[in-house]
Amino acid sequence: MAKTEPSGAGFKKLKKKYPPIGKIASIPEIPIWMWLGRQSTAGAEGVVLCDAWDSRGATCAGFPPLNAKEFARSQGFTSGILDAKQVRALHPDATAEQLRRLIDEQERVNALGKIFFGIARAEVHGITAVTTDGREITGSVVRSVGAGLGVWAVKFPSDVTTAALVFTGANGKTLQRI
Repeated sequence: MAKTEPSGAGFKKLKKKYPPIGKIASIPEIPIWMWLGRQSTAGAEGVVLCDAWDSRGATCAGFPPLNAKEFARSQGFTSGILDAKQVRALHPDATAEQLRRLIDEQERVNALGKIFFGIARAEVHGITAVTTDGREITGSVVRSVGAGLGVWAVKFPSDVTTAALVFTGANGKTLQRI
């Protein structure tokens, strides 16, 4: 359960570089922390979405404003799942100790499964990933994070492929399908 902010140096560095313009959203079941930040030198267009995991560090990326027809947008996802052989191939010069550490880290990442995340307007109350075989996997939305936006995330097993992301309003009505 995610109760406190990540303690990693990457999280602290990005939180300082892109201070939150609202609250930091915690979605414990993923676990992921997200915030909207702004570099102190950026103008109104300089809003970024930052995300952090305990085992994966943190990233921030800018995004254009949602257009009039968009209620939500996917802003990122976890990278591919790698096995030990693939990790070794990516790091051919690593020592045995370094390789063990890299493989252990990748196993922690693999255990997370796939995670998609993004931004949403205030009208969005729900997110569901629909798989290619018709299953529905419910995600989480945290509303009013900052700059008039909320954030969302959905997690599913690494062997599942999604056909769509469906965003719904307070009444359960579909607002947007990506």
